[in-house]
Amino acid sequence: MDHIRVVKRAWKVLWSYPTLWLFGVILAVTTPSRGGSSYQFGRQDWGDLFPSVSPDGLRFAPQQLLRALRQVLAELSPLFRGRIVPMLPNWLVPLLVGLACLSLVLMLIALIVRYVSMTALIKLVDAYARTGEKLRFGNGWRLGWSRQAWHLFLITVLVTLPIFLMFLLLFSLAALPLLGWLSRVTFIGVLGTLTAIGLFLMVILAATVISVVVRVLLQLVWRTCALEDLGVLPAIGQGWEMLSKKLKDVGLMWLLAFGINLGYRLLLVPIILLLMAVGGIVAGLALLLTQRLVSLLVSSQIRWVLGGLVSAPLFLIVVILPLLFVAGLHQVFLSSLWTLTYRELTIIPTVSSGAPLSAEPAAA
Repeated sequence: MDHIRVVKRAWKVLWSYPTLWLFGVILAVTTPSRGGSSYQFGRQDWGDLFPSVSPDGLRFAPQQLLRALRQVLAELSPLFRGRIVPMLPNWLVPLLVGLACLSLVLMLIALIVRYVSMTALIKLVDAYARTGEKLRFGNGWRLGWSRQAWHLFLITVLVTLPIFLMFLLLFSLAALPLLGWLSRVTFIGVLGTLTAIGLFLMVILAATVISVVVRVLLQLVWRTCALEDLGVLPAIGQGWEMLSKKLKDVGLMWLLAFGINLGYRLLLVPIILLLMAVGGIVAGLALLLTQRLVSLLVSSQIRWVLGGLVSAPLFLIVVILPLLFVAGLHQVFLSSLWTLTYRELTIIPTVSSGAPLSAEPAAA
């Protein structure tokens, strides 16, 4: 497979098919970001957990943790004895319940829209590669609103949930050597801590490798389900078979996608700085203009409040909307890249003469 040619074709699809941009923006809004979500322990964090490297400090670290836990429980105990809850306004509990229900409804809607848009992108790019036809947004939405979108969700849950539970168990087992501190023997506690750290590092490394394999597998399984109209289990089986047989081609494409993702994140830095500068100028002008307009009607404190109410939304609009558009383009490119890769792996013929992709027929 000519990987560079596939990347060029995905780039061509991105800029020649604006309808895909809308689905990409929807995916950018509804897809949780992976960046910045993980927490890493640093030297200061370990210093807080074990205040001293001396034997005394290590010996009494568990007792300090227990004392802090008892203090927290003591402060929270009035909540369970009815001393604080009855003091809350009568309208607050229904409001919180209503907000929780609204959040669940919005999460459900976002989940549905995400998988419908994901399915639509796969089918639109595949149809464009086959026929050269560019469909409108409504047609694409009807393609996405299908049984395959539900299957894509089920595939994601069925593949990722067992792996998540497995690593949750492995992390719990890796923490067991820390129980050595219960013996109150410093040597056993230190040895258990070092063992736990080593086990944690091994589990983290395994989780990183397996997460990469799972993400690549899902790209193939999603397209097998959406384009071949297979059920959940047959799609998973065929996607795994394709990954195992075409491991070299898939691995090289993942490396290219990884490099593209890295370049995308580096490119975001100057874009974010530029948008924040422009947003700051726009917000500052809006703040001054608002203060000038209402200066004869309200006091200085109210002028600042009104100016903030006008300038803050403008700042967010100037910064967030362009970033969502760029993230949407990124989603479209990656989806197109993996859809065209799937077509290459399955040797699906492209359109004939005169179509946008005909100049580069699929390679065997």
